[in-house]
Amino acid sequence: MLQVYRRHVKSCRFWTGRSTNGNRRNNNCRCPVWVDGFVTGKGINKSLGLRDWTRANVIVRDWEIEGSVQQDSPAAAPVSVACAAFMADAAARGLSEASLKKYRVLLINRHSSCDQKKCSPSLLEVCAGTGIQLTSQIALPELSRFREQWRDGPLSGGKKLERLRCVGRFFMDRGWWKENLALKLKRPRVKDSPTMPFCSASGNWPPTASPNDSARYGFSSSRRSSSRGAPSKRLIPRRCCACPPSSVRKKWLS
Repeated sequence: MLQVYRRHVKSCRFWTGRSTNGNRRNNNCRCPVWVDGFVTGKGINKSLGLRDWTRANVIVRDWEIEGSVQQDSPAAAPVSVACAAFMADAAARGLSEASLKKYRVLLINRHSSCDQKKCSPSLLEVCAGTGIQLTSQIALPELSRFREQWRDGPLSGGKKLERLRCVGRFFMDRGWWKENLALKLKRPRVKDSPTMPFCSASGNWPPTASPNDSARYGFSSSRRSSSRGAPSKRLIPRRCCACPPSSVRKKWLS
């Protein structure tokens, strides 16, 4: 006899605070579904990897009919067919040509021997080089090695990882992956160049702009006619740490 229950998390309203197995009566939530009991004399207490209560009961009923626990293996598809299906779906969704080009670079582009030294390989090239033919053969280590061969900067690599996660979600919805493995890859660390703030209280506001001042203080200069009609350069601060932009403009552009 197998019993299906929800293992409540701390954020759930049915959390008792003592044990995740303490409250098995309430299932009107979205906590993970577990199964507990015996099948042919073997004890089972495991997660079903689901949150759908109806689907979990169907799986447990099939286990009781068969008299054994059956593991559902994900359906496999050739990598080339899966990538082509994603590109066809992306084109059907009306993505721009620039977005489609980025997905082609990630998935299906093929490079010559000369371009391979300076260009990032696509998923098809990596799978062909490692002997992977089916989507079920792509595991997390293979996906990590694929990311290691990217020749992109941190910011571009983060954007590329987002596109890979979209591909993983597409594979998971079609049943080719059991889970989105791309979500387990961490984003690269991006170091932003700091912008030095200035305010009028520091007394470092020169009245006119020159090329050296613009490069030093981080200002953009604009021409504005003075009272006599002659053009003069005024400083427009890009960012101020204390003064609001309106007060800065009134002070230096009036």
